[in-house]
Parts: sequence; C-alpha cells; structure tokens
Amino acid sequence: MLRFASRPNQIFTRLLNDSLDMAMDHIDKDEIDVHWLDSSTFKLFGSSVDIIINELKKLRAAHISPELFMPTDLHFRLLDRIIEWFCIIYNDMTETQDMVTGDGDLICKFNVDEIRSTFFWDCDYDFMAIDPVSEQASRLLQTMGVSPSAINIQKRNPADIIDLTLIKMEEDPDWSEPENFFETKSPCPPGSNLSQDEHIGENPDGNEDLFF
Repeated sequence: MLRFASRPNQIFTRLLNDSLDMAMDHIDKDEIDVHWLDSSTFKLFGSSVDIIINELKKLRAAHISPELFMPTDLHFRLLDRIIEWFCIIYNDMTETQDMVTGDGDLICKFNVDEIRSTFFWDCDYDFMAIDPVSEQASRLLQTMGVSPSAINIQKRNPADIIDLTLIKMEEDPDWSEPENFFETKSPCPPGSNLSQDEHIGENPDGNEDLFF
C-alpha cells in the first residue's frame, strides 16, 4: 500500500489502480503521451521513458502490496498527474462510468482538487517544475514551507536523479479518514459494481519481486 495523508478507501484504491493501469497502457517505449504527462514532469524524470515505466511499475507493485511504502515528492507528482488525467477522462465518459459507492450510487464525477486536499499533504512537488535555483531562492522557498526534497531536486540536473526509493514504513500510521471527493447519482445501472475488478490486490505482472 502507498502512504497517503488519508487512509485510502475502496473507491480511492480502485481509482488509483485504474489510473496506474491507464498510464501504463498509454506508454510507448519511444515516447510519452503528452496528454497525461506534461513536459516539465517528464524532464524531472530525466526525460527517460524507461525511468517513467520503472517508477510506474514500482508504484503499482507498492499499491497492491500488504506492506506500506512512502512515495517521494517525485512519485507524488507522478501520481498527481496520472490521477488527474484519469479523472478528466472518467468524468467525460458518462456512458461507461462504472464506479459505485457502498450504497450503490453511481460515481458520476471525481473532484481532483478534493482528491489532492484529501490524500496529498501538500503540492510542494509542483515547485519542482521551476528551473534550478540559487541558494538565495532556496532560502526563500524554505521560508514558504517548501519541502527540502523538492528544493534539492531543483538544485541538480533532473537527468542525474539518484534516489527514487519508496521508503518502507514499519509502523502503522495514524491515518486521517478521507472526505468525499466525488459526486454521485442514483440509481446505479445494473452490472456496475466495484467487485468487477478482481485484479485489485493482485500483482498484474505475476512478479513477486517489487524492486524497491
């Protein structure tokens, strides 16, 4: 499981699973689909398709793992982008929406801003898009509360990324409970059910080595 600010419920777990799957499905070994990954984020991963693919695999493996892992700021930025992209598509595809609540109501819209405020501690990872900064600018960002890892990323060449380790957490965290981050309508169409995705909780690659 990935560590977020709030405990992932069944709906967010399904949302994240589908977001990761969609991102993996739209990656070509030679290029990145700019519709879901902006050039600034791609540059932060060294403009390397191989690095993006590897990190998405790591995130998906950690997502389905019974153990708990803390993403880095770079991973949170990647998660932000793929979740936003999935939500935009889901919200537009009114004829094929199939996520439902425990009460059987169809989820017709995900609120990306609410997802960020519920499951992400902050959006410091967006400061990573800034060009490399001076020491004076770094001190200014520190006074603004920007996390040290985000500032450190700005100080080096993105192609020289050396630490994308998901940190294994030994203790059960003090979770916050998530607020609603979606809109619903009822009744739910027949056949729409969260349980249809039996692959949730399984390793889709059949590989037990999670490569953290």
